[in-house]
Formats: sequence, C-alpha cells, structure tokens
Amino acid sequence: MKKAGKIIGRVLLVILGTVAYSIGMTFFVNPHDLAPGGFTGVAVILNRAIKALSASGFELDLGIIVFALNVPLLIVGLIKLGKEFLVGTVFGTILLSLFTYL
Repeated sequence: MKKAGKIIGRVLLVILGTVAYSIGMTFFVNPHDLAPGGFTGVAVILNRAIKALSASGFELDLGIIVFALNVPLLIVGLIKLGKEFLVGTVFGTILLSLFTYL
C-alpha cells in the first residue's frame, strides 16, 4: 500500500511539472523567441527555422519536435538505465509533448 501511494505521488508530480513546464514554453518562451537549454531549446530554434524557411508559413508544432528529438535519448536510456527508467521518462516526455501541443 505504501509503495502504491509513492508511485501515485510521483505520477502526480510528473503531471504537475509537465503542465507547468509546457505552459511556460507555450505562453512565454516560444512566443518571445527565447530558447531554453537542452532539446527543448533546440526544438524552439528548429520551430522558428522551419517557419522562417517555409514559403507557405508552415510551422511544425513544438511538442512534436520535442518528442522527435527525445526518441534517440529514450533508446539510449533504455539500453543504459533499464526499463524502469524508460517507463517514467517516456511518460514524462509524452505528457510534456502532449501538453505543449494542446
């Protein structure tokens, strides 16, 4: 019972964290052309470059770019750190991409 409560607590914290992060990305970082560190920053830069280079104004969603950039890292994480790491990280990555998309 104690372990289930710990897991639920972790899941809720991941959900809360990804919601907060995606709100910041969507309403502050991305509209003001700021680029944070990591793959999210690379995704913001790619998002702007794709939009600038597209003659038709095509824009690839930030959440999709973030997810696509994280896939290779997830594979490496599975190999190096195991399945438990992968499950938690995939959950957080999908939520972050989903909330950023929404």
